[in-house]
Amino acid sequence: DKAVSLIWEMIETHKMTPDLFCFEKCFEAYAKSGSDNGTESAQKSRDLFQLMEEGCELVPSERIYTNVIRAIGNDDSDPEKADKAKAILDYMMEIVRHENVKGAPTIFTYNAVINVCASVKGDESERAVALGMAFQVFNELRATKFGPDQMTYSSLLRACANLVGTDDGSD
Repeated sequence: DKAVSLIWEMIETHKMTPDLFCFEKCFEAYAKSGSDNGTESAQKSRDLFQLMEEGCELVPSERIYTNVIRAIGNDDSDPEKADKAKAILDYMMEIVRHENVKGAPTIFTYNAVINVCASVKGDESERAVALGMAFQVFNELRATKFGPDQMTYSSLLRACANLVGTDDGSD
């Protein structure tokens, strides 16, 4: 919250427009906040994203999108967080086709989405959907110029471990 208050101080008190670096640091803080403040940091991340795009008219970088995805992943109360993370990845792909090369997803973005999928809590059906989405993102990554890395496989294995099984705790 201190970082965001500095953004507001720049805007309101000093009539400055924060640059992408300033916003990147705020989003990085939200991404690192962990699941204790997950719901709050995910919402604040979305609000800050809107301020950056609309209020400051900045074009988000890949790092910003990726950190928003990571912040969404911290929200253990959101059963749709995997869908939201995947929607951001899909949006990134769409805008890259049109104009914003700085917003092109990297391996870090794909890995972040897989990690969000791996962290889904819910019933067996919700976990199955999240696992399917993790493999879909993995397959999309395999078709890119950079392909999966060790972290990708680790994240996908974590998704399998966390999402496969029955509601009674047996695997």
